[in-house]
Formats: sequence, structure tokens, C-alpha cells
Amino acid sequence: MGNFKQTVSTLGDKIKGGCRYVRTYWNKAPKNRYLSFKEAAAYCIGGIGINAATMVPMFFWDMTEKKHREIMEVLKVRASVSDGVIDASTGEELEAKLLGGEEDAWRVYMEEHGIEDAIKSAESEDGSHTDSGDVGTDMR
Repeated sequence: MGNFKQTVSTLGDKIKGGCRYVRTYWNKAPKNRYLSFKEAAAYCIGGIGINAATMVPMFFWDMTEKKHREIMEVLKVRASVSDGVIDASTGEELEAKLLGGEEDAWRVYMEEHGIEDAIKSAESEDGSHTDSGDVGTDMR
């Protein structure tokens, strides 16, 4: 029983000594050290804060393959408007259809108006690549 009391008192002395050590070197670094305990605590808390901040977008991530495909279709329409293959009003109509859920709107429009050839010839003339002809391909 005496051994237990001695262990507890030794443990208590170590805790008190540790607290005293931290208090002593809170604002100034101990000898042969570069950081005070205050600076070390600030780095730790800052690191925890940064890690928490980088996790926040993951809670709100809602990108699906379908949504990604929809965004790519809209970008293809915008590139075609920018390249002068289709006019702005047609581009706006196609964007509205694509964002409204008509997945094949751009492909159908290209087939009806023979735009695929115009896009490929525009790409070969100026060397740009809009990827407009790859509509509907699976990215897997």
C-alpha cells in the first residue's frame, strides 16, 4: 500500500513540475530550443484550423458524373459560340435546354444542322481544340 502512495505522490510532483516548466517557458524558448510553448501551441491550433477548413467543401460536394457531363456539354456550346460556329441566341437556347435536363440537345442540334464538320474544319484552320465533336462519349 505504501508503494502506491509513493507512486501517486511522484506522479503528482511530475505533473506539478511539468506545469511549472510550461509556465516558465510559455513566452520564451527553453535553452537550446527554438520555439516557446506559446508558439508551438499556435502552430498546433493553426494546423487543426487549416485541416478543418479544407474539410468543409467535402461536406457540400455534390458533383456527380451526370452533373459533370452536363457542365461539359454547356462548355462545348459556349466554345462553339466563341468560335463563331453558332450564334449567341442559339447558344443560349441550347444552354437552357441542357441545364433543363435535355442531355442530347447539343448532339441533336449538331446532327440536324451538320455542325460537326464545321467544328472540325474550324479546329484544323486555327489549331484550337474545343472538343465539340466528342459529345456523348463516355469518359470512363
